[in-house]
Parts: sequence; C-alpha cells; structure tokens
Amino acid sequence: MKTGLIIVLSLLGGALLAAALIEDPGYVMINLRGYLIEMSVPILVAGLIALYLALRLLARIWHTPRQLGRAAARRRKQSAQRQMERGLTLLAEGDWNRGEKFLSRASRRASNPLLGYLGAARAAHQQGATERCESWLRLAAESDPESQTLVLLTEAELQVERGDLGTAAATLDQVARAAPINSRLLQLQAQVYEGLGDWERLSAVLPVLKRRHAIDDVEYRRLGIAAYDGLFAASETDYDRAVELWRALPKDLRDNEDITAAYLQALVRHDHQQETETFIRKSLRKTWWQKLVAIYGRLEVVDKPAHLRHAEQWLHDHGEDPVLLLAVARLSMANELWGKARSYLESSLAIAPSAEGFALYGNLLEKLGEDQHASEAFRSGLLIASGAGSGHTALPRNRPDDQTA
Repeated sequence: MKTGLIIVLSLLGGALLAAALIEDPGYVMINLRGYLIEMSVPILVAGLIALYLALRLLARIWHTPRQLGRAAARRRKQSAQRQMERGLTLLAEGDWNRGEKFLSRASRRASNPLLGYLGAARAAHQQGATERCESWLRLAAESDPESQTLVLLTEAELQVERGDLGTAAATLDQVARAAPINSRLLQLQAQVYEGLGDWERLSAVLPVLKRRHAIDDVEYRRLGIAAYDGLFAASETDYDRAVELWRALPKDLRDNEDITAAYLQALVRHDHQQETETFIRKSLRKTWWQKLVAIYGRLEVVDKPAHLRHAEQWLHDHGEDPVLLLAVARLSMANELWGKARSYLESSLAIAPSAEGFALYGNLLEKLGEDQHASEAFRSGLLIASGAGSGHTALPRNRPDDQTA
C-alpha cells in the first residue's frame, strides 16, 4: 500500500515537472577550465539519470561474483541442512549405514557440524565400527571446543553401551573435572558404578541425584538397596564399618526393609546375635517386615526359650504369616520342641509352600524317624526350587504325642 502510494506520487510529480519543462525547458551552462558546456535542463536531468544508471550497473557487475558466491553458499548450506535432517531421520528409523553417510556429507559442509559428527559416531557405534566411531568423536571435539562436555558425555554413553565400563568411568571423571555437575553426568555415573560394583562411589552420587530430581523414587531405592547391600557385604571383616555405614545412611533409605536386612545380616556375620535380636524386636514394633522375621528365626542367642517366647507373641497379630510360622518352627527345633515345630511348619507350608520350608520339614521328619515322609518333603522342596512344581503335597498328620518335647 505504501509502495503504491509512493509510485503514484512519483508519477504525478514527474508529469508536473515534465509539463513545466516543456513549457519552459530552461538553460544550463557549465564552465569547466575554459570549456563551456551548454544544454537545456531536460537534457541535464536525462544525463544525470543515465550516469546514475550506469554507475548502478557497474556496481552490480562489480559485486556479482560476491553475490554469486553468497548464493552458492546459501544453496550449499540449505543442501547440508537437508542432508543433516535426512541423516538424523534415518538414525531415528534405525538405518545406521545410510544415516551415517548422509551425516558424513552434511557435516563436511555444515556451518555447525557438531550434531552431525555426534550422530555419525552413534551410527558407527551401532554398526560395531568402534574406530570409525572414535574418529567421528574426535572430529566433533575439534569442530566445537566449547562443547567438550557434550562430546565426552556422548563418548561415555557409547562406552557404557559397549560394556567398557572402566573406560566410561574415566571419561566421566574427565567430565566431572572440566564442567559443573549435570543430571546426565550423574545418571551415567550411577549406571557405571553399579555395573562396576563400586558401591562406595554409587552411594556418594545417590543423594546428589535425588536432590537434582535426576532419578525417580523407584530407581533411587533400587540403586540404594544395591549400593548398601554391597557395602554391608564388603564390611564382613569390619564390624565398626558396618555400624558407621548404618549411622551415615540417608534417612529416606534407612526406612527400607532390604537395606535394614542387609545391615542385620552384616551384624550376624560379625556374630552380634544378641544385638541383632534386640534391634529386630524394636523394629518390628513399628513396622512388620518379613525379612527381619526370617533373620530373627535364624539367630543363635543364649536364652533360647525367651527367644522363642518373643516370636510366639507375634503370632497373636500375625498368626497367618507363613514367614513367621517358619521362623517360630525353626526356634522350636532349636529348643527341641519337635511337636510344636511340626505344627508350625505344617501351618506355614499349608499357607505358602516353599523350598526352605520343605527342607526344614524334611530335617524334622528325619529326627522323628519318618524317613519316607522326609523323602517326600525333600522332593517337594526340590520341585519348588527347580520351578517344576508348586510344592503342594499331603502333609503327615500330627500325632498327639508329637506336641511334647
């Protein structure tokens, strides 16, 4: 609209000027170093216009090579961009070979080839071409020195996928020294430390992962269980270390059945049976954890009758718990109360048949001289352990005189 108005006004102005010049064309005389140049005003105007157009034409001719170069560069850039997009699409489709070829061509002509080189490295990795993958990563690092963190993280990811966890750990250490902590670095560190069984470093990185919301609660607990189970197992010869680990345990992991059980098993290995017994009784007042009940049934304390009485008190509230019934049966056997042990075992197996329960039941029946029934119990336990059977079998009925010691 604005351009049209300018054109209309220019035409009107030109028409008025032309009419005026036709009526009185005017006269111009130029004296230049003794030379006189005479002409009418219309001729002067026409000459100036011609000069202007000639200069414009010369300027355009002068700049044509540069403009052609820019146009060619734009076309190359657009072509590289199309090839880059095509290559990334092929990678997303899993066509690693063609994707690498497209990205290779695109990266050589792209103004910012970093992503193309990284994509080509991943494509080569997926084809098992490790040397080619490393070559692309080197080119990526050279193309943008300020993006070393991204290149190293990609390199670490590919090393993890290859199973080269030791090298990946070293690469991640390099990232940690060179750049601020970021969520992807922490996630990869957790994955690598778990794979290496480096429980000390895994336990150190977990709280940071949690604070940065770089991990969900389920994965946090899973890794926490793995880390502290490994740490407590490693403290087999160092009781003080086990206690230190427990005291330093993050609060949100302490309230976990698996980790608590791992700590108690460490105490048992150090033969702190009475300490473990007291700990379990206090814990079960707050939360009923079957793994702690199972450990309680295997403890060897001095006061065996009191040990059994404590366990039997829990039957008032948890009389249908097969793990508790199995634990009480085990404690009854420790007190040589064979009839009680048999009753508790049969109740436990009736609710939840288990390989452990049938093995204990077979041992009890052997003590009672019931060798045939003992063999049947052992067979049922083996079937459950092998996954070939449910373990449901006819249990021998208790005899009245079995209820005594």
